[in-house]
Order: sequence, then C-alpha cells, then structure tokens
Amino acid sequence: MKRKNDQVKLIDQAIEGLDNGTMTELLTNAVNNSIVLTARYYYPELTGNVTSGYRYRDNSLSSDKNDGPTKVLLDIANGDREKLSAVLAYLKRSLV
Repeated sequence: MKRKNDQVKLIDQAIEGLDNGTMTELLTNAVNNSIVLTARYYYPELTGNVTSGYRYRDNSLSSDKNDGPTKVLLDIANGDREKLSAVLAYLKRSLV
C-alpha cells in the first residue's frame, strides 16, 4: 500500500511539473521507456537488446541501437497511430 501511495505522489508531482512547464525524472524515464519498448516490439533488429539502469531505483531502459527508437518517433511524427497507441499503452503501464 505504501509503495502505491508513493507512486501516486510521484505522479502528482509529475502533473504539477507539467503544469509549471517542467518534466520530472519520473515522466522523462516513463516516456523514454515507452518509446524503447515500442521500438523493441516493432523493430527488434533496429533496437537490439534492451537493458535497464544499474543504479538503485534507476528504472530507465536503453537499447543497444538507436535506430529502432528513432524510427518509432519518425513513424509517430508521420501519423502512425498504431505506434502512438503502443507508446501510450506502455506509458500508462509504467506510470501505474
């Protein structure tokens, strides 16, 4: 219960940060992770292995190759709603 309560507080801080025009580390990591996971799903050969951070409480993901995440962002910029939906689904999952 405490863990969920802490998560709600972090999300609340992220919302306040957005209202003030800043992005919190929680939100930055969540968006990054969502893009990396979407890239791994759609472009595994362009993404390579996905690894997580090595520090305590470091939940950030990174990929061996940047081509997959870059292609996902380009696809979304060109109107690919399927990939946008995937990023949003991963984002929701990482925040809750």
